[in-house]
Amino acid sequence: MHLIDDKGKIFGAINVIDLTVLLFVILSGLTFYKYIILQDWPVILNQTLEKFSPQQKIQEPVVKKKITLLVEDQPEFIKDAVKPGLKIYRDNSVAALVESVKIIANKNKYDLVINLLATLEKNQNNLILKNDAIVKINKELKLNTELLDLTGIVVDIKDVEQNTSMD
Repeated sequence: MHLIDDKGKIFGAINVIDLTVLLFVILSGLTFYKYIILQDWPVILNQTLEKFSPQQKIQEPVVKKKITLLVEDQPEFIKDAVKPGLKIYRDNSVAALVESVKIIANKNKYDLVINLLATLEKNQNNLILKNDAIVKINKELKLNTELLDLTGIVVDIKDVEQNTSMD
């Protein structure tokens, strides 16, 4: 019995050209698998490990709150400057929205009772507004808007109903 017969078949079963093509396809597939597929696995594995790395900061839970602030002894123009919907900024992003304002005349000055809607981070025993301002009752809180800056005292903090939106 010859290895290749007169019809060009190996052991009388498969054609030499067919075997060559089959071996080429198998070797190409193995080469692709080794150099393309297996090369990405270390990268994917490293990225996955970095996602769950203990050094990465754990995101603090967030809560929506209504903050009531008392801003005292303001000039008359403040009555028109602070309105519901006014955006309060911290670090160049919106930190809170003015929900309502009550204006109290006090001789030549005005006191404002401002209700803010804010999303706060809950960190241990503190509520934090945009990474830096701790919000507590009887603590001073600075408000930055596009046109003016105000400083008030936090007089109340309440939970917000689920259907209220800050967008």
